[in-house]
Parts: sequence; C-alpha cells; structure tokens
Amino acid sequence: MTLLDVRHLRLVQAVAESGTVTHAAAALHLTQSAVSRQLVELESRLGVELFSRAKKKMTPTVAGQRILRTAGPLLDELRALEQDVAQKARPTPTLRIATECYTCYRWLPSAFPDLHRVQPELEVRIVLEATRRPMDALLRGEIDAAVVSGTTRDRRLAAIPLFDDELVAVLHPTHPLAARTYIEPRHFAGETLFTHDLPPEQFYFLRQVLGPAGVEPRRTSRVPLTEAILEMVAANLGITVLAQWSVQSHVDAGAVVTRRVTRSGLLRTWRLAHSRHGEMLPAVQALARAMRRGPICATSRKSCKP
Repeated sequence: MTLLDVRHLRLVQAVAESGTVTHAAAALHLTQSAVSRQLVELESRLGVELFSRAKKKMTPTVAGQRILRTAGPLLDELRALEQDVAQKARPTPTLRIATECYTCYRWLPSAFPDLHRVQPELEVRIVLEATRRPMDALLRGEIDAAVVSGTTRDRRLAAIPLFDDELVAVLHPTHPLAARTYIEPRHFAGETLFTHDLPPEQFYFLRQVLGPAGVEPRRTSRVPLTEAILEMVAANLGITVLAQWSVQSHVDAGAVVTRRVTRSGLLRTWRLAHSRHGEMLPAVQALARAMRRGPICATSRKSCKP
C-alpha cells in the first residue's frame, strides 16, 4: 500500500513553509482541524513524527526534512505538467482572413510577425477560397476579417480604415496612350483591358470610373495572376489598371509605364472589414494596427490611416 500521495506532500510542504497549522490550513483552503487530523493520520501511517511542536511553531524533524527535499521538486514538476496539459487542452485561437484581391496576398503576411509579437498564441489562417466573395464569407461566419476596398452598409459589419493607394493605368511604353499625362474613361473604350479573374463588382476601377461613365472596353480579358497580366501588357497585348505599388518593379525595369487615371488620379481606401461583435474583434484590431505599421504603408502614395 502507498503511504504517501500528492495530497500528503502538499500538506507537509504547507506546514513547513507556514510554520503553523492555522496558516497551513489557509494556504490549503482547509479547516485547521482537517489539517491537524490529516497530519496526525500521516504520521501514524509512516510511524514517525514529521514535525516537532514547540512554542506554537511546527519545525520539520529529520524525517520531515527528508520528505520536503523530495516534495519540492516533485510538486514543481507536477504543477508544470498540469499547466502544460491545460494549455494544450485549450483550442488555439485562430484568425481567419481573406482579401478581395489576390495581389494583396503579396503584402498581407508582412503584418503577421508584428501581430504575433503582441499576440503570440494567435494563429492566422488565410482563406484563399473566400477571395472571390470575401464579404459574403464574412457574413456567413467563414472568416473573421476581410481586406476590402469597398464599403458596407450591413449593420452587422464594421470596417477599420487601413491605408490609401493609387490605381494607375499600366501600358506598354510604345502604346499610343503612353504619350498622355493622364487617361480619361473614354480612352478605354477602344482597348483590351486585362483584369483579375474576379466578379466585376470587386474591381474598384470598373465600379468607380468606367461604370459611372457608361464606358465599356472593346474587350475585357480576365487573367488569374497579376504577374501574368503584367506580362500581357509588357507584350503590348492590352492595358490594365493596378495599384502603383504592385507594378513598380516592372516600371523600374522599363517593361511598362504608368499613367494617372483621370486628371485628379484614382485613390482607393483599403479597410479591414469585420463582424461588429465577433469574438475575434481584439485580434482583428491588433491585425489592423500591425498592417498600418507594415511595409505596404511605407510604399503607398498616401499615409496610412491613424
């Protein structure tokens, strides 16, 4: 039969550390009589006194000291084990996010290290399949946040402003429109326009410029990847409209040129949309702060939102 268990080790340690049964009882959340009874029963089972009782002070005997030398490390290990098991039993908080544009995934992960410094336990998961309809996915609870350029009137949702960037027309250097300082909506009517393979309502340029002007390009060709679109433009097969930051490397290489869209330019505000009362709201707010400190803010034409 086992004479000692964890309960006994904690009892001996509490009495030794406090020096009195009364204080030990408070530390163990027991009554004084319960501690006294357990200690007497333990000494009886072991056949040896564990404490000398003199002047209201409980002092460990040689046998008590022997138990204490072993009890300390064992109880420390047990506490560490309990904490470790409890930590693993708790589900890892996961922030699910998508954007309305595949190009945004080039800079989105740059915000994650900054986010993990303030919330190291958080796991961030990019939900690519929600890219085509991020707001619908947000309303269905399939993601927790969406990087979008539009606004929402749905009262269930809110949005945190992130930064402004400028959309520009991208052309081959020898394209006739490259001679212009800026390009008006009417100039797109005779062109082949390359766009991402997304629903038309997600294209800020179509929504804000061509649609209100009643202009349709001669041909619209949907291409999945930004790099592929730029290669098409570099081959002088058509034109496109993209963020200045997303094409700058091709401009620097001389493969394409950019021109402003309309005389005043076409600025776009990016926002982080989220559920107003979602349980991941603190993580969403922390991500927004991390994104505003990220490299995309340093390269966009406008300052990041405060």
